Amino acid sequence: MTGSTGAQGPAGFSTGAHNGTSMSTIDTTKVAFGNDINGTSGQLLSDREVPMNNHNIVFTDNSSSVNTENNIGIGTATPDSKLHININNNVNANNTRGLRVENHANSIQNTGVEITIDGINNATRGVKINIDGNLNPMSSNEGLRSDVDGGTTTNSLTGIANNASSNNIGVTGAANSLSTIANTNIGVQADARAASGTNFGLLATAYGHPAGITSANYGLYSRAIDRSTVSYGIFSSSHTVSPINYGIFATVTGGSSNFAGYFQGNVHVTGQISSTNGTVITSDQQFKTNVQNLTNAMDILNDLQPKTFNYDTTNFADFNFESDQQMGLVAQDVEQVLPTIVSNHIRPAQYDSLGMEIAPQINFKGVEYEELIPLLIAGAQEQNDVIESQDSIITAQQTEIDDLNDRLTQLENCLSGILPFLCQMNNSSIQPTQEIVQEQLKAAINVNLFDRNSIILNQNVPNPFAESTIITFSIPASVQKAQIHFYDGQGKLINSVDIVERGNGQLNVFANDLSTGVYTYSLVADGQIVSTKRMVKE
Repeated sequence: MTGSTGAQGPAGFSTGAHNGTSMSTIDTTKVAFGNDINGTSGQLLSDREVPMNNHNIVFTDNSSSVNTENNIGIGTATPDSKLHININNNVNANNTRGLRVENHANSIQNTGVEITIDGINNATRGVKINIDGNLNPMSSNEGLRSDVDGGTTTNSLTGIANNASSNNIGVTGAANSLSTIANTNIGVQADARAASGTNFGLLATAYGHPAGITSANYGLYSRAIDRSTVSYGIFSSSHTVSPINYGIFATVTGGSSNFAGYFQGNVHVTGQISSTNGTVITSDQQFKTNVQNLTNAMDILNDLQPKTFNYDTTNFADFNFESDQQMGLVAQDVEQVLPTIVSNHIRPAQYDSLGMEIAPQINFKGVEYEELIPLLIAGAQEQNDVIESQDSIITAQQTEIDDLNDRLTQLENCLSGILPFLCQMNNSSIQPTQEIVQEQLKAAINVNLFDRNSIILNQNVPNPFAESTIITFSIPASVQKAQIHFYDGQGKLINSVDIVERGNGQLNVFANDLSTGVYTYSLVADGQIVSTKRMVKE
């Protein structure tokens, strides 16, 4: 419309409503397009339509140098942006929208809103959303909600940050509330639902530039500041509609220090944790003080009570316990023995999307099973020390047995010369030595007495004996030290006699107080056992 028309306003007030380049009938120095700020002379009298007729409407902005010029305000007289839309609190209607964009074009790629920011900027935001829910603290507010329905590959929200000199952040979500009434704060909520294909609730990728050195890449960086009862850095759920479900799927490649997930704080898992390359616990010496050897490990292990059990999968289904029989320890039992490895934990109350509690808080105890590993090692070492000590005793006993066997062999060799005389005894029993036999024994024993270089120990006569017996021997002058040792039936040394004279000698043995039994005596020359004989006390 380029013409000038008069219109009858409210209460008969005549006003001019002009558009284009026509001059105002009220002030001919101004082009008529509405009226002055806070004025009333140029009000629209009806809903207006501007047929585009294949033309464009352009608001030029070629000369402004500050952000308070050349702005367009809807619902505000002081626009502070190129387009400032304000809906006042007098509007009381459901589903009020500040801006709605519908793109029904049948094109290859459709964009609802495209924002481009260029220039020299210190801090740039493509979209900034502020929602103040203090007037209705029980309301459910969403800073950004993106719903995408259909398509082959559907991304509800894609955040890409490229080429920053220090930090690239694809998506930043913050939910802040100091209200004591607020139940649930969600910085970013992403839902992906489809009957087939692949669903990504949130897909975050951080790339380091191949031509430069990126200090740090975070696919997803999340923080929960503990100002509330329950704080989640990340709360992610994957519902079993498809055969493979990932609450969080994170990968990392390249770099000298790689972490697909880095959690600075406690991590609670209701389910299994699996690892292909083991679990590493920080154990560097630089972090440790007051290092002491672990003692009495076996005593502690013996006080522990290993059990078999089944988890209560009915009353605690949301813990995802295994249903088969388990082996382990009961935390309350361990706390009586090793209280330092038992800790208290909280499974926070569960809430739905409206902040309503659907499962209460559960307090429970946990056991740090990895703390038992050094205890088991120390216990095995203690057992090994006991085994080595027993081995030493067994070795000493075996040496003593071998020595007795050697002495028995020497005794058998010594007796072999008089076996014909012993065989004459009735029923192989030891009888008092007859005089004629004693004379024969003396002749047999003394046959080599004339060899002055031989060491000879003769059989005692008589044998058996009641009160006394005689032992003859021959020791050459070349022997420096000679002794005769006497042993009881268990091989225990009961007496030792030094032999001073050399050559032929005789030892009178009196044993009135000696109990009945079999005894042995050995001739030791210069530390070596030369011969061993057996004698019988009646």
